[in-house]
Amino acid sequence: MAITNFSPLQLNSILTVGVDDTGHDVKFFGATSGRYLLWDESEDQLLFRDSTKAAFGNSNDLEIYHQNGTGNIITSNTSDIKFIQNFNDGDILFSSDDGSGGIATYLQIDGGEGYTLANKHIRFKDDAEARFGTGSDMAVYHDGSNSFMRNDTGNLTISNTTDDGDIIFQSDDGSGGNATYLTLDGSAGHTVASKEIQFLDSVVARFGTGNDFKIHHDGTNTLLVNDTGSIFIDNYADNAYTYFRNDNGAGSIATYFFLDGSAAVHDGSATTHLFTTWGDNSRIAVGTGKDFQMTHNGTNTFLSNNTGDLTIQNNTDDKDIILSCDDGSGGTAAYLTLDGSSGYTKAHKHILYEDNAKAMFGTGGDMQILHDGSNSYISQNVTGALYIENNATDGDVILRSDDGSGGTATYLTLDGSAGTVEVAKPTNFAGKVTISDNQYLSWSTNSRIVANSSYMQFQVAATDKMRILADGNVGIGTTSPASLLHVAGTVQVGVDDTGHDVKFFGATSGSFLLWDESDDSLNLTDDTKLKFGDSNDMNIFHDGSNTFIQNNVGHLRIKNNANNKDIVLQTDDGNGSVQTYLTLDGGEETLVASVPLVLEADSTVGWHGSVTRVKILPSDFQPDSGGRPVMISLGTNEAHLFSNGSGKMFASIPIPTGFKATHVKIHGSDTGQNFSVHEANIANKTTVEKGSSTPIEDEVGITEVESTTTNYILIIVESDGTTDEIHGGYMTIAKI
Repeated sequence: MAITNFSPLQLNSILTVGVDDTGHDVKFFGATSGRYLLWDESEDQLLFRDSTKAAFGNSNDLEIYHQNGTGNIITSNTSDIKFIQNFNDGDILFSSDDGSGGIATYLQIDGGEGYTLANKHIRFKDDAEARFGTGSDMAVYHDGSNSFMRNDTGNLTISNTTDDGDIIFQSDDGSGGNATYLTLDGSAGHTVASKEIQFLDSVVARFGTGNDFKIHHDGTNTLLVNDTGSIFIDNYADNAYTYFRNDNGAGSIATYFFLDGSAAVHDGSATTHLFTTWGDNSRIAVGTGKDFQMTHNGTNTFLSNNTGDLTIQNNTDDKDIILSCDDGSGGTAAYLTLDGSSGYTKAHKHILYEDNAKAMFGTGGDMQILHDGSNSYISQNVTGALYIENNATDGDVILRSDDGSGGTATYLTLDGSAGTVEVAKPTNFAGKVTISDNQYLSWSTNSRIVANSSYMQFQVAATDKMRILADGNVGIGTTSPASLLHVAGTVQVGVDDTGHDVKFFGATSGSFLLWDESDDSLNLTDDTKLKFGDSNDMNIFHDGSNTFIQNNVGHLRIKNNANNKDIVLQTDDGNGSVQTYLTLDGGEETLVASVPLVLEADSTVGWHGSVTRVKILPSDFQPDSGGRPVMISLGTNEAHLFSNGSGKMFASIPIPTGFKATHVKIHGSDTGQNFSVHEANIANKTTVEKGSSTPIEDEVGITEVESTTTNYILIIVESDGTTDEIHGGYMTIAKI
């Protein structure tokens, strides 16, 4: 191999220092004093001295070094620095001194759990924010004086999912310690105020879903305002009083009215009521004929009407009729309210319908709800639709059933805030499911299937991932598929080291292309072709017997662009092995035939395209007994054979094996010289003329002479003077 570039030391193979388990130190000095790279044999390590860098990338884009007096430095001059852990379930650990002579992990990127674990405090300096969310929507920081928790998008939710766990708000207690001011009590299910809550003037404390009850002080007066329903003042302390107190006009407070719990009458649940008492079986009779009566017989209380309808009526504007009873725990509760403000009846407790007792709706009892002892029914008995409707703003309709393990689970949700139907369990459809144009099935906020008359659209993260057009074309990564399957982007089958077979069938039976996952190979059946070029100009295939690389247009180039590398042609050696036959040597710039090169009939190679020529040198000629040729050099750039007299000169030229001689031409100074071509034989002295005498500088076509083991070509040149020159010539050959 030729070496054209020289240096003080140039190696064209591996440099080995030492042997396995016995090496030697190797030191590489730099241009700066004291900086070098050391392979330390005794420590099995590569040592970089202070400020000596390990540089990566064509432009030293990444540098790693230790700077004396500064520390260890990893510097990226281009783009990001990425730490990548490809080991399955492996972690990335950031460890440092633990302050007590050891090493501790401060930060762990946990590949198994899928999160980042901080094992030590993370300290943010003043005005340095901890940000959360894709758009940094939430920030936590301290500005040097105060601490802030800021939310820029959506609601700010503080949640404790620990069973019976609390959320506790603590602050300075004014005496050098901390105190709890507010507790969201998870076990009790209410909020506990451990300190006074001060409402400034005109700041309202509101109660009820619709802010129906309000308490506030306007700077002058204190107001209790109720906007809906009745006001109940309950005192459940046994034998206690409820006092109504006010200024007495003399600078002090006086009791104006009180409910005496010790003197009150109790009902069966021991709930205290203030009312007028009548003895057992006494009656209150109303009407001329005592048609309406109220009585208590010592056990039960009766309202009895003997004539007409019994009407219970509250004519107070927007006021209610409330039916209350024992609550089962020593008190009373409202069971039923005829709500005057809303115009409907409100049930506060369960209403029990016995088996086959129907809840009927509509003038004709058109809609019915019942339980027959085994099953429950919601029945619509007349023409018209059955609507299940939730008019609450952003409210949902939820269908729940047994979860198969003793509990219940949500199966279907009509989501009022999202305007979607959420299916929470696998769903079996006995019939078709119809979705209106431009409506969709959604699996999350931004993942959905949208259908209309023109296409079916599949979205993930609010982005089109697949679309099926009305003509059946399927597009992945494109919304305008131009074929039955149109993929705009990378198609991946499987993952690294775990793939799957992929098969492409053709129009011919048994013809297919197979990506064989187990063999890491792309297989084509017999006569299945790989085609290249806009017009399928190049084909590669196997027809069942032979393999073809077929080019139909232009040159067929086999090119190796690797520096100093070869093109090697190998095939069977006839003995069950493979050997190299031909090498295009990129280092030596030669064509190396490792076995005899035999050309078939009508095949030629040579100097000019397809013609093969055997050079005839001046030194190939010998004189007859009458002449004495001499090889001389004239000037500085001439070489020829000089005839020293008249006579004949002979040249014996072998015919390469597998070839035949077809033409001969001789170059010289005297075009009047004649020459003839003969077939000669080394086994005997016989010769046969194959070409007529022809002046030199003319190519003579001879009777073709095929190569044998004993024949050759004999050329005879006749010289008629002492100044004739023979410069050489050639014999044209062709494959037999």
